[in-house]
Amino acid sequence: MNKLTHKITAMFAKDQWMYSEGKWVFLVKIINIGLTFLTSVVLARTLGTRNFGIFTQVLAIISVVGAPTEIGLPQLMVRETARLVENRDWAKINGFWRWSVSIIIGTSVLFIIGYPLVRPFLGKLISEDLHEPLVWGMLLVPLFGVLAILSSGIRGFHRIAIAQVAEQVLLPGLFIGFLIVATTQIGYQVTPLLAILLQVGASFLSLGFGLFILFRIAPGEILKASPVYDRIEWLKSTLSLASISGMQILNKWLSLIIVGIFVKYAELGIYRVGIQIAILADFGRLILYPLLSSQISKYYAKNDMVHLQYLARLSARWIILINSAIYVLFYFFGKYFVNFFYGKEYKTAYTIVLILIAGQVVDSITGASSLFLTMTGFERDTAKIRFFTTTMNLVMIYVFSDLWGIVGAAVATAVSLIVWNVMIWFLVKKKLGINCLPI
Repeated sequence: MNKLTHKITAMFAKDQWMYSEGKWVFLVKIINIGLTFLTSVVLARTLGTRNFGIFTQVLAIISVVGAPTEIGLPQLMVRETARLVENRDWAKINGFWRWSVSIIIGTSVLFIIGYPLVRPFLGKLISEDLHEPLVWGMLLVPLFGVLAILSSGIRGFHRIAIAQVAEQVLLPGLFIGFLIVATTQIGYQVTPLLAILLQVGASFLSLGFGLFILFRIAPGEILKASPVYDRIEWLKSTLSLASISGMQILNKWLSLIIVGIFVKYAELGIYRVGIQIAILADFGRLILYPLLSSQISKYYAKNDMVHLQYLARLSARWIILINSAIYVLFYFFGKYFVNFFYGKEYKTAYTIVLILIAGQVVDSITGASSLFLTMTGFERDTAKIRFFTTTMNLVMIYVFSDLWGIVGAAVATAVSLIVWNVMIWFLVKKKLGINCLPI
């Protein structure tokens, strides 16, 4: 690991800003991984399998409903803020920020008003257990949306690390703190409704922090300028950027909704624990992607294919090494890990994690293929493959969940993940002439 760190540090050292900022981005990512894991443990233990399944289903519905407020717009916020700051076009930045917030608020209001109207037609899809948490959870739609574009706006000023603090550190940290205080100090019994309300409170405070940081680093001329709008062009750009991120959100959350149709809430809670552990187990990519993304863009801009090939092989070797080691450790000690952190009622999550991590180890062979495509301007090609594999995954989950429950859903997810990475690997080789395999 020291050798890898030394090589990456040497590359960053050529760009002092990137090296300095990269260290903080790395630190924020490590903290986020820890907080994400801690959140899943605290929630799973305080709610229990059934209530955790209800909370998961509510959050999945909210995320799918709120997808239009989070796809495309954050990416456009980074790009437009950075471009307009460079041009010192303060009036247009003012207009773009106002337009972005109005889109999120307007869309959110439509969903909040529309839910009572469509609920009678949803039948058993929205049970009484889901109804009240879902009503209050609708507040998270505008909160998550505005928080995402605030963080993106800060990134537009090239403050990458501080931009992630509100979403990736403060939000989960406050949520965990509220849960612990509610259970240990006040003596509340945590229910899905209380968990949602605590999430709303944490989101409000994180949003306030994001606003403070944005207005602190933004030039005063932006707020003083009269807004200038380019609504049609912004809307077109948002829609063109939305395809990849939209498919990722739907793949993540809609799959949980589908699983919830066929299994009991308790099984859904166990499945969610399995997914969260598996995401953290993809440690190689979680750590290396933020460090390598800017380097890929830089060398591609210079047409330095030698360095790109070097990065491709280096990253693939470390990703497969780290992920394979995690798989071996979990194979032998995973049952003890699940029982110790989550409790015996989640013990069947071991099988789910084992299936998902096995899929990740196989697809680790293709290295950082998807990162190479997105950082070299082939977003449209990536979007086509994402659409195909997301559709395939959702169909497989629908069929396999009906046949084999959460084990079938895990198999479907692992298979579609492997197909996604193999297709991306072929595309990288075709478009860039780079082999992302470790050999």
